[in-house]
Amino acid sequence: MFLSMKIENLLFVLVVGLFATNLSALDTTKYAGSKSCEKCHQKIYKEWKKTLHSQMIKDVKANPNAIVGDFESKSDVRTFGTEGILYTIGNQWKQRYITKKDDELYILPAQYNLETGKWKPYHAKDWDKRPWLKKCGQCHVTGLDYEKRTFIEPGVGCEACHGAGKAHTLTKKTGDFSKNIVNPTNLSVGLQVQICGSCHTRGKDPSGQHGYPLNFKPGDSLTNKYNTISKTNKGKFWPNGHSKGHHQQYLDWETSAHAKEGVTCISCHTVHDTGSATRYQTRLPGNKLCLNCHTLSKEPTNTHSIHDFGSCIGCHMPKIVKSAESGDLHDHTFKVTPPSDTIKYGGLKKQQNSCNSCHYHKDHKPESLQKVLDDLKKNKLSLRDEK
Repeated sequence: MFLSMKIENLLFVLVVGLFATNLSALDTTKYAGSKSCEKCHQKIYKEWKKTLHSQMIKDVKANPNAIVGDFESKSDVRTFGTEGILYTIGNQWKQRYITKKDDELYILPAQYNLETGKWKPYHAKDWDKRPWLKKCGQCHVTGLDYEKRTFIEPGVGCEACHGAGKAHTLTKKTGDFSKNIVNPTNLSVGLQVQICGSCHTRGKDPSGQHGYPLNFKPGDSLTNKYNTISKTNKGKFWPNGHSKGHHQQYLDWETSAHAKEGVTCISCHTVHDTGSATRYQTRLPGNKLCLNCHTLSKEPTNTHSIHDFGSCIGCHMPKIVKSAESGDLHDHTFKVTPPSDTIKYGGLKKQQNSCNSCHYHKDHKPESLQKVLDDLKKNKLSLRDEK
C-alpha cells in the first residue's frame, strides 16, 4: 500500500511537471481577445472601451450606428451607398468605409470629413487595387494573420500593446502569469515608445509590400522591422522637415528634445482612458500639461515677451498637420516653426508656420510677423549691449 501511494505521488508530480512544461511552451502568438481581459481588469477595460483606439474600426453588423457619414444628401464625390460596408474606420476627424471584393478588403473611394460635413475623394481611381490588409491593416486591428487574411478583433485592442494574451489567461492561477504578457512600462524607454511608433509612423516593412511593420510584436525592435519614409517626401513633410501628413507623430518626436530627454508618448497621453481631453487623450489639458514639467521665467524673453502664455502648444505644436482637413493635427517636433521658414520656402502653401497657424494671425503676412520677431531680437541685443 505504501509503495502504491509512492507511485501515485510520483505520477502526480510527473503530471504536474508535464503540465507546467506544456504551459511554459504554449504558443504565445495565440490571442485571447480584449473581452477576456475584462474579468480581471474591469475598470481598465471599461475605460478603454471609450478610447479612440478601441473604436478605430467598427463592425457595422455589430454596431448599426457606426456609420456617421451623410448618405442621405446627394454627392458628386461619393459613388456608393451603405450596402456592402462591413467596417468603418474612424469617427472623430474623418470616416472611411471598408467593403469586400474578391475575398479582399478595400477602402471605398470617398471619406467623410466630420468637421466640414463634406465628402472627399480617397484613391478614387485605384481604390480597388489597394488591398486594405496589405496597405494598412495591422495598425487598425488586433492579431492580424496576413496570410490567412484574418484578425482577432477590429480596433486597437489590449493585445496590440501587451502582446498575445492566451498564455497569460491560462497561467493566471500559477502566480507566474506576468511572464506571459508584455507590460510596456517594464521595457526600456526605446522599446516602450516603439510600440506607439509602430503605428504612428509611415514607411514600409523590409519587403516593401506592407505600410506597417508586419508581425511586429510589443517588445520587438521597430528598427529591424520597418523602414521609414524620407523627410524629402514632399507629400508627407514640409520643406523644413516637419510632418504635414497624419500618423507621423513618432517621426517628428524622434527629432525632438523630448526624445533626447526620454519624454515619451505616455508621458503626455493616456492609453487606458480618455484622459482630460477626449480628442487627444492627454493627461492634462493644454498648457497645464506643458507646465507640469516646464517652468516659466519671471522675466519672459524673446517671443515669450509678447504672449500671455495662454498656450504653449500654439507655438511649439502648431496645427500644421493634416488628417481630414489641413491643420487639424499638431506638430510633434515641439519646435517653433518661424515665419522665416515660410518666406524661405516660398509662401504658406509651400510651408506653414507657428504664427500664421494661430487664428489671430492667420491673415497676416509672414514678412510682417517675422519683422516683429526680428525687432524683438534686436531690442534684446541692444539692451544687453547697454548693460
